Amino acid sequence: MAKTKETQKRRLEIAEAKVAILRDVTKVARTPLTLIITPLLSLMEEDDDPHRRDIYKTIRRNADRLLSLIDLITDIDKLETGELHLHMEETDLINYTENVIKMFAHTIKAKMIFMNFYHDMEQLPVWIDRVNFDKVLVNLLTNACKYISVGGTINIHIEQDQNNAYFIMRDNGVGIPEGQLPYILNNYYNAQLSVEERNISTGIRMDLIHRLVELHHGTIEVQNNENACGCEFKITLPLGSQHLSKKELSPEREDGMDFPEQPEEEQPHPKAATANSGKKRLQRQRIILIESDEEVSEFLMNELKDNYDVTLCETGKKGIAAIGTKNPDLVISDVKLYDMEGQAICSRIKGNSSLSHIPVILLTNNDPNIDRLELLEAAADAYIMRPFNMDILQRTIINLLHRQEMLKLKFGRKDQLEEMVDDIRMKSPDEKLMERIMAFINDNLSNMEISNEDIADSVGLSRVHLHRKMKELTGQTPHDFIRGIRLKKASQLLRRGDISVTEVVYACGFGSAASFSTIFKKQFGLSPREYMMKVNTEE
Repeated sequence: MAKTKETQKRRLEIAEAKVAILRDVTKVARTPLTLIITPLLSLMEEDDDPHRRDIYKTIRRNADRLLSLIDLITDIDKLETGELHLHMEETDLINYTENVIKMFAHTIKAKMIFMNFYHDMEQLPVWIDRVNFDKVLVNLLTNACKYISVGGTINIHIEQDQNNAYFIMRDNGVGIPEGQLPYILNNYYNAQLSVEERNISTGIRMDLIHRLVELHHGTIEVQNNENACGCEFKITLPLGSQHLSKKELSPEREDGMDFPEQPEEEQPHPKAATANSGKKRLQRQRIILIESDEEVSEFLMNELKDNYDVTLCETGKKGIAAIGTKNPDLVISDVKLYDMEGQAICSRIKGNSSLSHIPVILLTNNDPNIDRLELLEAAADAYIMRPFNMDILQRTIINLLHRQEMLKLKFGRKDQLEEMVDDIRMKSPDEKLMERIMAFINDNLSNMEISNEDIADSVGLSRVHLHRKMKELTGQTPHDFIRGIRLKKASQLLRRGDISVTEVVYACGFGSAASFSTIFKKQFGLSPREYMMKVNTEE
């Protein structure tokens, strides 16, 4: 028995080590993916040849698979650090499942899989987080399609009783060795299949599926089919919303209804718009590009040089020097540079009264270790995630430059208030909103009961509008944003060294010393006491 436990412990350690390596890989993998996907999208737009377009689609499909794996590992990180919060909406499970199955149409056709979907009811309303439950079904089907033979069968059944809804998926694939069934849903466990079938992403997928189902207040069971090949997965979800807390109900659609999409105003292609606007200008606008990766910088230079005067800087120091001498119209910087971080460059620009008007775009990775509060404090005008769509970057550049032109027209008039111009400090509505939010949070930081409603009331917004605005401006929900501020303030107090950890806990509004210690260590890699000792030693 002791040997078995030791073996299981060893397997878990090995699995966790593998995932740690994968996490490190994901931090750098978005750059080469950017250089695959972004130029590929341009080719797909420009090339009408049917044969080449089929090749482009194959490349895009496999690049998306790599990106999916990166996102998968990032989701696990968010789960482990407590950053993933579900927002439930009433959803028709029948229609929802049908849409997920349609996503696998290409794979089903290629492997000649017989996909059958059985349900006795036309609709079955359940409360789920649509984004995250999608990951559950997609990953289950991904594994099923991967381990099923050509011409195999996948049967999906939707059933219900008085209290629960059931999603049942059976396939006639390779199945799972009986001795490994009890562990298949354990953290990172990877069934020992044949060499050809073994894939490290399977274990991560199963761990993600298991955790997401539990966050939905459901259960997942797995068993091999009786007297047949393959296995069965059964997900149980409670009906109704009585089991959900107020925080779990979607802040955007608590009534379960979809908001109608607003029709977008028709706009010209970004490249065409840039070219047309360029004809109206006597002098081309100047952009400083700060990018340490040689291939990324070369690609961006080629994409932008036809419409703008672009100066490339390989390091942050060179970028800062160029900004001071060239007076650019816009700055684009990577967040992770060889010598410094992009948010530091942005803070230098925004903190200089003679440069603060220059729009800044930061190119970021979906890295959970990047401090989103620092990104917000850097006050960049736009953040674009790698791998990015070049059209989105082009459109963002156009919009920011256009905004600057409007400001020049608005404040370029001479009148009797000319001598007061130096005393005027322009603030955007978003900046003013964030100042009011920050002021309220700072005034109530020791109150552990701060709610979204409290913040919304203090700034005169509805809770739904506040949630949307915070996601747009910070990439975080109000809850996550408050926690980030609490942690930042806690680290500042611990650096002082003249107050105890317990005093810091209550000063920053944490519920208990134990939960504070856990959250703090996940954020900073040290316990509060270790952090305080390290800072005092360094000083």
